[in-house]
Amino acid sequence: MRTGSVGNRNVDDIVNTLPAPKKGAVSQVRNILLDLEYIEEMEYDAVNVEPVLTYSRSEDQLIVLRYKWEVNVSISLKRPEILDDLQKTVKDELANFLVKDDEGDCWLKFSLPEQQESFFSTLRKLFP
Repeated sequence: MRTGSVGNRNVDDIVNTLPAPKKGAVSQVRNILLDLEYIEEMEYDAVNVEPVLTYSRSEDQLIVLRYKWEVNVSISLKRPEILDDLQKTVKDELANFLVKDDEGDCWLKFSLPEQQESFFSTLRKLFP
């Protein structure tokens, strides 16, 4: 499901106007998340002054796709049990992607397109 717009432009229009490297990476991640039945919304991040795409299947599963300044996708680890499970199973391989924001929330952040396969592999492990 696709929703949202920024400046009277819908997501398809914005993605189609991105330069080639960004467009390919964003389109690929976006299409797979939509195929997995994530709900897409466009929001505006006033702190970083950029529109972002968010994806969710429940309030616990949040994925943020950024494309203006840098192209990356982040998986929220808001539920403590997700972080606990990660630390028990795949901690070493995901340590490079783990970031903590100013509010203390943990995220797994993947640069696109370089770490795209790691993102999809992690997504399958976290939310089968």
